[in-house]
Amino acid sequence: MARKRNPDSAPAEETLEGIETIFDRIADGISARPSMFLGTVIGFLAIVGSVGVFLHQKKEKEEEASFQVAAIQRDYFRDSGSAPGIFRESVAADPKVHRNVQEEYLPKFQKVAEDYPRTTAGVQALLEAATISVELEGIPHGIELLRKAKTASSKASLRALVSMRLAGLLEASGELKSAAAEYELASLEKAFPARFEALGEAARVSAEAGDDQRAVAFFLRLESEAPDFQLLPHVRHRLSLLVRKTQ
Repeated sequence: MARKRNPDSAPAEETLEGIETIFDRIADGISARPSMFLGTVIGFLAIVGSVGVFLHQKKEKEEEASFQVAAIQRDYFRDSGSAPGIFRESVAADPKVHRNVQEEYLPKFQKVAEDYPRTTAGVQALLEAATISVELEGIPHGIELLRKAKTASSKASLRALVSMRLAGLLEASGELKSAAAEYELASLEKAFPARFEALGEAARVSAEAGDDQRAVAFFLRLESEAPDFQLLPHVRHRLSLLVRKTQ
């Protein structure tokens, strides 16, 4: 005997029947081609497994890199004359000894950065190498290493930090417009804690480079996004004068 449909429930029943039909077709397809279905499932599981292995290996690589860099830093600080437990470089009383220590550890930092590319610790090693290189070989060599560190930075906030360091060296070498551009890049990363400082520096350096239009744009952006940020009084005064001049 045929089942009578309730007119009010007809749409719901049709939907249910449609769903049942879809599942029936899937079941029929699996029955007809079980090897194809099994192959698809195995392929999917293989992809998931590969991702898991990749993430695990990446974590292990980061941890190993961090251990290596920390060990080199510890030895470098110790040999440079830092007291036990002080994790920063101390300048040896004898300049020759200080230089010898730097010459010994510069290639060590560079090597660990090469061994662990695109890791946070590898970038940290390049930052250390850049600092040493500026003293040993001059600013251009430090800039070259920082550019490598920037390329190797996989995290945006870390890349912003490198941009800040790079901007400082570019400014010191007289490349003011390039320095302002690096400061601007750092200021665009919202996860970077010093982004407003970077924005203020972009405004200051642009003004020093004679690029009044960009200096004003950076300053007005800073006033809009962080009105309470404290610029140095003479910097704020100069930028305020530029704003009035362009109005």
